[in-house]
Amino acid sequence: MKKEKELNKQTDNPIETVNDYLEYLKRGISDEGKFDENMKKANGLWEKDRLNTLKSNYKTTKKIVIVNEPAVVTNKGKNASVKVKLKVTNNNKDTDMTVTYNLVADSNGKWKIKNNAIEK
Repeated sequence: MKKEKELNKQTDNPIETVNDYLEYLKRGISDEGKFDENMKKANGLWEKDRLNTLKSNYKTTKKIVIVNEPAVVTNKGKNASVKVKLKVTNNNKDTDMTVTYNLVADSNGKWKIKNNAIEK
């Protein structure tokens, strides 16, 4: 029982989902040969298919830097919000932004990104 709780803790942390998502984005833009593969993995962390949107949004991105580590804003039941501050470089222009990811837990307790809000 205790081991099961430890394993579930790994899948029921919304911060881990956001960290994994950002890691796939960073890998995708740093290795053009694996862009599609990493965008597909990033897309898998969304509740609904956003693959084409991800590809078009990050096609010109050169760099993503996490300024402040993701932090849980709310976590109630099957809903959570995680906020992270990023610096994104597009076409040699840096943009600082704070992104709030709203997540929902699926029937297996795995967090999926439902939507996000960007503050620049």
